[in-house]
Amino acid sequence: MRTLTIPQPPRDVTDWRGWIDYGLAYAAAYPARPAPARQDAPVHQPAASPRPTTIHRPETRATTRPTTRPTTRATTRATTASATARTQHATPIGEAAPALVLTMHAYREATPGARWQALAGATWPAYDGWFRARPAGAMPTLRESREALRRHLPALVPTWEHLVDLAAQTTGATPEDAGRLLSLWRPTPFLSGCSQIALTDPEPVLVRSYDYDPRLFEGVVASTNYSGSRRVIGTSDCLWGLVDGMNEDGLAISLTYGGRPGSGVGFGIPLVLRALLEECGDVAEAVRRIRTIPVAQAYNVTVVDRDGAAATVFVAPGEDAHVSTQTVATNQRLDVVEYPAAAASIRSPERHAALSRLAADRAPAKVVVPAFLSDPVRATRYDIGFGSLYAAAYHPRAGTLDYHWPGRTWTRRFDDPDETITVEVPGAQSPGGCRGPRPDGRAGGRRTHRGHARS
Repeated sequence: MRTLTIPQPPRDVTDWRGWIDYGLAYAAAYPARPAPARQDAPVHQPAASPRPTTIHRPETRATTRPTTRPTTRATTRATTASATARTQHATPIGEAAPALVLTMHAYREATPGARWQALAGATWPAYDGWFRARPAGAMPTLRESREALRRHLPALVPTWEHLVDLAAQTTGATPEDAGRLLSLWRPTPFLSGCSQIALTDPEPVLVRSYDYDPRLFEGVVASTNYSGSRRVIGTSDCLWGLVDGMNEDGLAISLTYGGRPGSGVGFGIPLVLRALLEECGDVAEAVRRIRTIPVAQAYNVTVVDRDGAAATVFVAPGEDAHVSTQTVATNQRLDVVEYPAAAASIRSPERHAALSRLAADRAPAKVVVPAFLSDPVRATRYDIGFGSLYAAAYHPRAGTLDYHWPGRTWTRRFDDPDETITVEVPGAQSPGGCRGPRPDGRAGGRRTHRGHARS
């Protein structure tokens, strides 16, 4: 009989590196189970890499292009996060480390169908490994997950039920397993970084950076209309959640990790952002709604609408939401640093101060966006899972989303056709050799599993 050693979290809850190592050890102890091959499941054509969690989620990068073409066999698979995987393609001494290359996939699909199935087929083993990276007794049951959705997020239940059916068809997961994972109720914890600022004059703009491990990033931009009444566009996470987004009413939203370790009973924040954009048309509605949704971890959620209203809400498990008129958020509770050592290690106070000066000066977007591509706001600690993967600027009145990298901008709108781009990020080095072999053995891609640590 095999003896399983359960990894232990770091003694110091502010030890960022320790949490990442903890996640890698967890992923190695609880490897993702490969999905059964299907004859009719659409697949992502391999092309990029994945992302993390308070344990490290096995990488979930959508490493392939969403396509509706059926295949004769499953051609995508996920690898398991481990210390070995991180160093497998290490750069020899004396050679230049490979530059960071990101592949971004954008798709438009009003209701979940072939394109969502392609994303699920490419990333499910990774998400499944992340979801199971804890003792079975710590995972919610299907009944608990369903009741939580019906009580707190009833408007999302029809979409959730449809996604469960699609996931079972595409991945071979049981409806019970698919339902629990997709509910994002009491998820396996994860950490992240990020910075954000809401501008209101001369026009409302929400600018944010997403700071994360590139191996654990889906790299997917989804334009959807799941509610049937509001189109939503944003950066996908956890298959149907969002880390930032905007709806056609002109409400834009993004998140940053709130700097407080630990987790509790509630929903993963990406699904909360999805719910707010599906249900709310302005900042006032979003603030009222977020007060009623339990969350699993601490986050700052910044919202701005087309009329120029803005707010930042600090949410944490078991606490009432703290609503603030502050327009800047990094990785601390609003402007309060609760864990100085952890905040200093990822330069949260420095980033907060830099963005606060811009807010005080009423700097326009043309000044703010370059600041997100420069020190100290731009994070470059890719080696510890804390590098800026993109800066995004949401323009609620124009209905446009601009992704920014040094030297490049990519604009997306609600009705834009599907598109895939590849970006080589200047001045960034790929951790562990992200240009190493793809999971299918072809050159040029990145791994596809999920770990545990987010910004």
